[in-house]
Amino acid sequence: MERKKMAHAIGLIAWGYLFLYFNLNLGSLNLIPSWVGYLLMGKAIKELKEASPAMGLLGPLCILLAALELWFWALTLIGINSQHYLLQLLSLLLAVAALYFHFQLLTNLVEALGRAGETWRKELLNLRTVRTVLAAVMALPVLWKEHFAVTVILAIAGVLVGISISAVLFWIRNALFKSLCPAEEKE
Repeated sequence: MERKKMAHAIGLIAWGYLFLYFNLNLGSLNLIPSWVGYLLMGKAIKELKEASPAMGLLGPLCILLAALELWFWALTLIGINSQHYLLQLLSLLLAVAALYFHFQLLTNLVEALGRAGETWRKELLNLRTVRTVLAAVMALPVLWKEHFAVTVILAIAGVLVGISISAVLFWIRNALFKSLCPAEEKE
């Protein structure tokens, strides 16, 4: 796979993680919705199929996650409370699907980077593991409002991991762009 295409796809994933980890609300409207992050990642998955065939298998799941996030975003926008038990069950299923998706996305990305001879794979694997553990803990059926201090610590850790994943991905993207030979830059 050409480096320019891989760099572009990695940049899309990095931006996708920023959309997933940052919320900017105007009333009930989230101006940085998670579903946009999944759309960006879906586009990157299409571009990375060549570098990692297993990556292509994540495409349908990414579309499903984007659709579910869009649905929850729209429900919040129109003021529907997500406390109904069916919506909570759907939220739990979304959390489980997202847990698998992100674990596999970062694993496949590390595989593709390894084939391309790139560095920072170990850091990305470590961040993937920490992200997976944090997401699994937060998906537990615990009344997090009753454990405010723990919730705040886990939330801060989650945001720091998300920022770190994005930072490493942006660093890899920039390194790939810098390593382009003059012929590839002109394309």
